[in-house]
Amino acid sequence: MNFRYCLIPIICCLAACNTTKNISSQAHSPSVPAQWSISELPVTKKNWLQNITTPSLNKKIQTALQKNHQIQQQYLAVQMAEQDVLIAGAALWPSLDGDLSASRRGRESGVDNSFGVDLKVSYEVDLWQKQSEAHRQANLQLMNKKSVLKSRQDKLVADVINAYYQTIKEQQLKHLYQLQVEYTHQQVDIIESGYSAGLNDALDVYLARNTLSNERAKLAAQNQTLTEQVRKLQRLQGVYPTGINEITDELPTDLPSPPIVMPLDVLKRKPEIQASWQQLLIKDAALAIAHKQRFPRLTLSASIGQSNEILSDVLSSSSLAWSLVSGLALPIFDAGRLAALEDKARLSLQQAEQQYLDTLYNALSQVENTLSKTQTLQNRYQQTLIAKQNAELAQALAFEKYQKGLIEYTTVLDAQQRAINANSSEIQLRYTMIENHIAVFVALGGDFVAGLTPLFEVE
Repeated sequence: MNFRYCLIPIICCLAACNTTKNISSQAHSPSVPAQWSISELPVTKKNWLQNITTPSLNKKIQTALQKNHQIQQQYLAVQMAEQDVLIAGAALWPSLDGDLSASRRGRESGVDNSFGVDLKVSYEVDLWQKQSEAHRQANLQLMNKKSVLKSRQDKLVADVINAYYQTIKEQQLKHLYQLQVEYTHQQVDIIESGYSAGLNDALDVYLARNTLSNERAKLAAQNQTLTEQVRKLQRLQGVYPTGINEITDELPTDLPSPPIVMPLDVLKRKPEIQASWQQLLIKDAALAIAHKQRFPRLTLSASIGQSNEILSDVLSSSSLAWSLVSGLALPIFDAGRLAALEDKARLSLQQAEQQYLDTLYNALSQVENTLSKTQTLQNRYQQTLIAKQNAELAQALAFEKYQKGLIEYTTVLDAQQRAINANSSEIQLRYTMIENHIAVFVALGGDFVAGLTPLFEVE
C-alpha cells in the first residue's frame, strides 16, 4: 500500500480533533436587550469618579491598591499562572538531559576507573495538538487570573470609597448624638429649675433624666461603631487598624450622574464577566485535551554517549556512540476510563456555561436594580429633607408650648424623637445614595483604577 494513502485517515482525524469549540450558541450569543428597562437615564459625564473623591480619599485608595493583602495574594496567583504558561509551553519543545558519571572499583590486580557521558533527547510529536491545547489552556488561565485581579482591584477601590464615606456617616451621626445630649441636658436643667420653683411635676424631671441617660448611652455606642468603622477602612488599606479617625471631609450632597453604557458594552468591559467567559474557554480546552488523550502518541528519542577508562577518550568524538528510537503508543483497553474522563470534561463545560450565564444575568440585573434605585433614593431624599425641616420646627415649638404649660412633656419627647429620626435618616440616605452610585459604577464595569497607580498592573 502506498504510504501517502495511509496519511489520509490521520489527516482527517487531525482535522476533526481541531474542532474543539463545544460551547453552545446560547453562551456565545446570550439574549441581551439593546437598552436598560429604565427609560430616563442620567446624563453621561466625564471624570465621574473623580467628582466624588477628595485628596484624602484618593490617598487612601492609593495605599489600598499598593498594600492590600488580598490584592497581593491575587497578584501572586497571576505570577504563578505565568509560570504555568512556561511549563505548558515547554512540552512543545524537545527535552535534553545530560548525564556524566564516574566510578572506581578495586581488584586484586589493581584499581579500575570508568567514566561515562550520555546526552538524551526526547520529543513527543504534537500530532493531535494536545500539547498546543494544553498551552492554550494555560494562557487562558493566565488571562482569567488577570481579569480576576482587575475585578478585585475595582472592588477594592469601591470598598474603600464606601468605607470612607460610611466612616464620615458614622462621624456625623456621632456629632448629631452629641448635639442631642447637649440639647437634652439643657432641657433637664430647665425642667429641674421649674420643678424647684414648683412649676413642673416630678414625673417630667424623671422623664427628662431618663431621656438624657438614653442619649448618652446612644452616644457611647456610636463612638464604638465609629471606631470599628475606622478600623475596617484601615484594614482595607493594608495598614494597622489603630481606630484613630483622621477624616475631616463631609458627605457630598450633590452627586454627579454616573456614565451610562448599554448592556452589550457591559459584557465587553466588566472584568467579572470576562473572567467567567475565560473560565468557560478553559473548560472547553480541557474537553479538547480529554478527547485527544484517546489518540495515539508518537514519541522520538535519541541518545549519544560513551564510556571509557580515560576521561579524555570519553569526551573524544571518535569514541561516541548514538541511537535513535521512535515509539507509537495507543490506548487499547482501559475499562472506559478515558471515555469517562471525556464525558466528565463535557459535563464540566456545560456546568461552566450555566455559571457564565448566571454571572452574566446577575450582572445585568445588578445594573437594572441600581439604576432604578437611583431614582427612588432621590425621591426619598427630597421627602426626608422636608420631614427633617418639619420635625425640627415641631421640636422647638413643642418645648416652647411645654414651658407655657400648654402641652405635656410626653409630647415634647415625641417631637424630640421625631427630630432625631429625621436627622438620622437624612444622614443615612446621603450615604446610601453614595453607596448606590458606587454600585452603579461597579455594575456597569467602570474602570476604578484608571488614573491611579496600583502596585500590580494588569496588562
